[in-house]
Amino acid sequence: RLIVEITRQIRRKLAVYLMMMALPQKKYYRQRAHSNPLADHSFEYPASPTEMLWKPIFPAWNNERYCVEFLDIGCGYGGLLVSMSPLFPDTLMLGMEIRVKVSDYVKDRIEAL
Repeated sequence: RLIVEITRQIRRKLAVYLMMMALPQKKYYRQRAHSNPLADHSFEYPASPTEMLWKPIFPAWNNERYCVEFLDIGCGYGGLLVSMSPLFPDTLMLGMEIRVKVSDYVKDRIEAL
């Protein structure tokens, strides 16, 4: 119950905060639910996970100290991870989404926050 109440309080505060900020609007980033992962798009993939450049995504990245602890596959607009981030401020979280427009929205949203 305590976690539910804390989550509600965080959501209320987040809603007020988001209203004050000029955040990107989802209506400009709509995309069909189906996405062809083999289509030509702007994502760059490393040849292997060890070649992934984490520094641009996680500026404080240090391989010895940090590792991704929460992974949201098919994260959509990122609501879960954005809601969880105040509860776990020192935890690396990663959302994965194959829809280009939706990923663009999330990138813009993170930059606005």
